[in-house]
Amino acid sequence: NGAITLDAAVGDVVDANIHGIFVRSYAGEGGAQDSSTFGLGDQVGGNSGDAKDSIVENHGDIIFGAADDPMTVKVGANAIHVNAQGNKGGPDNGEGGSGGTVQVTNDAGIFLYLAPVEAFDGSVAGIFARSWGGDGVASNDNSDDGGRGEEGRPVKVVNSGAIYVETTRPLGWGAEDGDFSAGIYAISLGGDGGRSANDSTGGAGGGASQPTSQDSSQGLTSTHIVLQGGSVTTQGDALLGILARSLGGDGGPGAAADGGDAHSSVGGRGGDAGATEIDLIGGTVNTAGNYAYGIVGQSVGGEGGSQAATAGAGGGGGSLTVDADAASSISTSGDFAAGVVLHSVGGGGGIGADFTRVLAGSGGTGGNGGDGGSATITSAATVFTNGMYAHGLLAQSIGGGGGSGGVGEGLVVGLGGDGGEGGESGLALVNVSGGVTTIDY
Repeated sequence: NGAITLDAAVGDVVDANIHGIFVRSYAGEGGAQDSSTFGLGDQVGGNSGDAKDSIVENHGDIIFGAADDPMTVKVGANAIHVNAQGNKGGPDNGEGGSGGTVQVTNDAGIFLYLAPVEAFDGSVAGIFARSWGGDGVASNDNSDDGGRGEEGRPVKVVNSGAIYVETTRPLGWGAEDGDFSAGIYAISLGGDGGRSANDSTGGAGGGASQPTSQDSSQGLTSTHIVLQGGSVTTQGDALLGILARSLGGDGGPGAAADGGDAHSSVGGRGGDAGATEIDLIGGTVNTAGNYAYGIVGQSVGGEGGSQAATAGAGGGGGSLTVDADAASSISTSGDFAAGVVLHSVGGGGGIGADFTRVLAGSGGTGGNGGDGGSATITSAATVFTNGMYAHGLLAQSIGGGGGSGGVGEGLVVGLGGDGGEGGESGLALVNVSGGVTTIDY
């Protein structure tokens, strides 16, 4: 219940990640298999442990810097940072560990006044919550498939406090998952599958936002952000208001991924993304800056494993919903700063491997794309955007692209592989009973 205040002397640069509250559950890595002297037996690496559930309740204000004296930061700053992450399996073939279920409740004020340096490399968030499944490990013999990537679990954030985040310099889009910046950012990720040997199958990618039976009994079935009478305000380019994501892990590639012979290897299937929900119950979201979207929801299936004789299929996108009641409002000011954007996207099919033979070569078959899920916006709220290309409400469901076939090369005959089929889109629906105003579009 006590307040947390962080500050730095004038001219000092904070060159490490800073957090008001930092909670992490991180599983141990799987152990390595023993190698048989005579090549006998069927040894496998150990599986990673699973991350445990992580729960945070905050009732005290968290303050970084001041309006007239922002903190100079180099790496990243999260007022509340919660991460429940599985580890990778052991070599060979070990399976990753599942992420833990994450719950964050905040009813206090969060105020971040930040001055990122020019070479800033990280993320900024009032609340950052993540569940991350661990990666499977590659197979180096045909007695076993590549290790399976494990599942990310549900993530739920409930905020009834005032969140304010201000940056003095534009933030770029980070290259790594988790490097987007927002007032509230919740994400669940499946782990990637491990590579196959030349006659086995790559590990499947892990699903995201996948509940255990205990999660389901508690109503925890998605990546879910609830703004209940609270507010989220951001000022700065590329600084989103609310961001909720569910990303399936990629399927393990075939043997050709590491320069080997694809032979009859099969790429692993991409993991399915899970459901993503955002609810505004008397909540307010305000952003000011270019690319500073008000609310973004994404559910994206993992890509199928490539570089195989038969590439893996992409995972499916999950369902997305935004529900904002009449007591809520969403306002953005800046170019490319849409009010609400939802994307459910099927994972792309894997790309078939190229085959070269002395007499004849036949390229690998591309994997099928995954299906997009439904994307539904139900808004009685007041929505206002002011900027070029700043949509009021946008919902999209997109099927994943089929993977291309590989190239076949031979002295006599070269046959290209078949391409994969594209995935189907799902229902995209916008129900509006409130006002939507766009200016300077």
